[in-house]
Amino acid sequence: MKAKILIVEDDSSSRNLLVRLLKKENYQIEIASNGMEAFKLMERNNFQAILTDWMMPKMDGLELIHKIRQSSHPDTVILMITALASREAKEKALEAGADDYISKPIDTKNVLKRLDNCINRKNLESARQLDDNLPATSGTPPFFAIGFAAGTGAPPAITEVIAKFRMSLQSAIFIAFNGPDWMLDSFISKLKKHTDMKVHLGFDGQTIRTGEIYVAPEDRHMVVDPTYLKIKIVDSPPENFVRPSADPLFKSLSTVFGENCIAVVLTGMGNDGSIGSGYVAAAGGYVIAQEPGTAAAPAMPRSVIDLRIADIIVPLEDISRVLSERIRKVMHS
Repeated sequence: MKAKILIVEDDSSSRNLLVRLLKKENYQIEIASNGMEAFKLMERNNFQAILTDWMMPKMDGLELIHKIRQSSHPDTVILMITALASREAKEKALEAGADDYISKPIDTKNVLKRLDNCINRKNLESARQLDDNLPATSGTPPFFAIGFAAGTGAPPAITEVIAKFRMSLQSAIFIAFNGPDWMLDSFISKLKKHTDMKVHLGFDGQTIRTGEIYVAPEDRHMVVDPTYLKIKIVDSPPENFVRPSADPLFKSLSTVFGENCIAVVLTGMGNDGSIGSGYVAAAGGYVIAQEPGTAAAPAMPRSVIDLRIADIIVPLEDISRVLSERIRKVMHS
């Protein structure tokens, strides 16, 4: 028998369709007709995945997702299957913590495919977290790497983007901030106040996990070790006259994450991030440049734009939205 699945659905026809579909695939099935009933079942059972409707009595699907993510079952796969098909509804569900969002009417093949994809992604992530010393599996990691390059004006710019970002469960964030050394501690402290993601000053050998932010330490380059999927701190010479530099970081992210890599070039002087962005683009990743007119120091994003590497050029206030849209597009392709 396959894993145990909980179906949360108050409509009997939809519920019966899902039960028949999943039993045919040898999943073990439990059912609930609302979120309150489902959460009580979760206290007595370990479910690998939950398929939930949104509009239900007593406790709706959105509230159920919030409770699960805040409970002792934060890693349970959650698919929302609902008649609400608007973009705003989908964004709310994914921001609440749903792993995927499927609109009714129910397409049985699509449900199975999306369920399998979500379970496989979660299994790969869990296996990697169980033993930090195991080499990373071959192929692209099942989550996204977002690299930030920024200099002058970086702290408020990065904080604004990350404060609005809602795809943390699918992402790890890496920051190369080439500002004054004294500003680093202050930047990390302020960033922690504006995000639920864990914020770390990167150190050598640190295991990379989704939902976490890694900031390059002062006067050292930070890269990703492709063999063990860990942070590597490198004492090599400055690049673009700065250390840490975004170029070695972006290059390493492109090698490890491929199309699951996103480079974001924000405000800053000079051209740090340009060469690294080229590697990201060549690997099939995505490059976002801040609209220079919205940058305190426009040189860094302008350099990427002038080289025609940027996939999109947007004002600072729109970067969080663009990040989320890119992640969803790749996840559902």
